[in-house]
Amino acid sequence: MLGKPNDRSRPFSMREPAQAKSLPPYNLFARKDAPELFCAIPEDRPVPDFIDCDWQFKGSVDRSQNAPGGFIPPVAAASVRLNGYYVFMRYDALASPEDDREVRSIFQNLAKQKREIEHEHRHK
Repeated sequence: MLGKPNDRSRPFSMREPAQAKSLPPYNLFARKDAPELFCAIPEDRPVPDFIDCDWQFKGSVDRSQNAPGGFIPPVAAASVRLNGYYVFMRYDALASPEDDREVRSIFQNLAKQKREIEHEHRHK
């Protein structure tokens, strides 16, 4: 199913939206030739044109289920607002609780740096 271009008029933000607890389930697709590469698309969004016969449907995930390692809900929400989908690399082989906390910490630090840069630009 091909859809309309995404609404790019909304501002990009790494912060999780207030309605994040009610995010729709995501449909997950993995590349057949690179099964660690995933594309997550909210059920209420059109499937991007690049999802073709080289991708395989892997099921659905929502915030109440265990997502593949590498799926980070706040980053997914930000990517969906910008692109309409979220592409990520699965890292289940490394996904111990310590690894997961470290990856989340890295993304939180990146989001903080982005907010600081945006704040500086607004006040120049």
